[in-house]
Amino acid sequence: MAFPPRWDTEKDEMVLCTVGPNSLDNPQYNMKLQMLIAMRHIEGLQGGPATSIFRAMSSEVRRVVMATEAETVRIIESRP
Repeated sequence: MAFPPRWDTEKDEMVLCTVGPNSLDNPQYNMKLQMLIAMRHIEGLQGGPATSIFRAMSSEVRRVVMATEAETVRIIESRP
């Protein structure tokens, strides 16, 4: 069995393992899988873990929304 998993960029699929034809006589596998989402086709983000990228994006969106809300309150309160 070939391991660890590898990403096939041509097929956009992950190969978890490869078994030989005689390995199917008594197949007994105990696997634990963990998901990792990675970014592709985005300049500067290729192959990076998506969770850290999404966290950074979420943090920036939160900052912009809070600043927009604060500015809206300031404008409304400054009206005569």
